[in-house]
Amino acid sequence: MDVLLIILSMLASETKPVDLPKATLDLPKATLEPSKNKEQKFIIDIEPMPVLIDTFITTHWEEKKKDKRKAMGLSLVLPGLGETYMGHKNKALRAYITEGSIWLAYAGFKVFAGILKDNYLLYASGNAGASMNGQENYYDAVEWYESIEDYNDDVREEARYYYPDDMDGFKKYYEENKMPDSLSWQWESTSAMDKYRNLRKGKRIVLQNASYCIGGAILNRLISTVIILTTKEKFPKYNLEFIPKSAEIRLCLTSKF
Repeated sequence: MDVLLIILSMLASETKPVDLPKATLDLPKATLEPSKNKEQKFIIDIEPMPVLIDTFITTHWEEKKKDKRKAMGLSLVLPGLGETYMGHKNKALRAYITEGSIWLAYAGFKVFAGILKDNYLLYASGNAGASMNGQENYYDAVEWYESIEDYNDDVREEARYYYPDDMDGFKKYYEENKMPDSLSWQWESTSAMDKYRNLRKGKRIVLQNASYCIGGAILNRLISTVIILTTKEKFPKYNLEFIPKSAEIRLCLTSKF
């Protein structure tokens, strides 16, 4: 019994792992009891008294140190994983919520940009006869030129500027850059063209906001790694108790998370 009291006093005074002389304990039964306040009690009943202490007594308290580099790598993959690994559940939850919000916003912006694109395609088709199967440079031309003739006249002027004395170069440049007749358009009015331009501008703004979300996701990872660097590993709290009970001794290990 004196040896058990020594063990108890040393555990109460030390915060680091403690190694004492070894003991052989006959532990016939053990139970795990849950608790409402996030505690787990591991109870060992030792019976009958006295306990054999004819060799050595050992209490081995081991807490494995976590690798911060691994935690930082996890946070770069997904913010919150590193905090979870280090035992900081509240900080991990905040990182998960932030990351989820960023990607939900990104998805929302991309969907909205797609809706705006469908709107301006339909609008250009109905008000200028524009094709709905063109490339992005085609819709840029529809945005800034009232008709295909105006666009091709501009290309002709560029060819004349680049090849003033080379007719073959002029023709080649014009044929490579002109808009084909299959993609012709003609705006009904300047106001209709302005409305189309505003629809296109709205899509560009939404896509820019989506790109900000990518930046936010990168920033969230950097913040998560900084948190790993500036916080210590969080261990569960243990209490070790020896409870005499008539003809037996009860060893109670309580863990709080």
